[in-house]
Amino acid sequence: MKKRDCVCLVLVCALVLSGCGLENIFRGRNSESPPLATPMVQSGMIGPTELVESELGVLNLYGVDASDWDTFYYVAPDGIECVELTLWYLSEGAWESAGMSRFYNAVNGRIALRFDSDALSLQCNLVDNFGSGSSIGQPMQLAEPVEGVSWGWSSLGEQLTVGMDEPVAIWLGSSTSESMHGLYDPGIGFSEPERYAEGYEDVFAFTVEFKTQPLELLY
Repeated sequence: MKKRDCVCLVLVCALVLSGCGLENIFRGRNSESPPLATPMVQSGMIGPTELVESELGVLNLYGVDASDWDTFYYVAPDGIECVELTLWYLSEGAWESAGMSRFYNAVNGRIALRFDSDALSLQCNLVDNFGSGSSIGQPMQLAEPVEGVSWGWSSLGEQLTVGMDEPVAIWLGSSTSESMHGLYDPGIGFSEPERYAEGYEDVFAFTVEFKTQPLELLY
């Protein structure tokens, strides 16, 4: 097993071992609540959060750098069928799916993302309200490293109220060969792809969507 796979499994274990049940998923058994509005009692919310002390302890035990990961909590709107995580690639001004994973009955949970700027890959882990953890296979390869091209990325930095059947961008990465690299908030960059009309090589976005019906039932 490759080292990056081991790191992902360690993170999943850390998130799962922090506790079972909704409150423990967000807070850990004996930790302080995150510096956000109480997400546990509100449906239809997503926002950034931090690893709790128990999770950091597990990561430190295995030598995993927690600062490499962006972590988010979510509380799905009432009535959803599944949570859909999608990697998008910007092609000729329009977003195209480059990979998707679907989680059923995961109405509340946490998501951890890690962008490897050397390998140019994105890894995602999810822990749901039942305390079960999932790693989305191998890291998702975004592009091949090219000399003279630099990458930049941004992640969701505030709590948002979300609806159903609407993708919400929580991460956005782009590359350019220009001397200046403009970075946009994921929500802005995803909703306004025309901002990348000039000066960019590759642009990717990662979204969370709370779906009322699985995709195959919509046809």
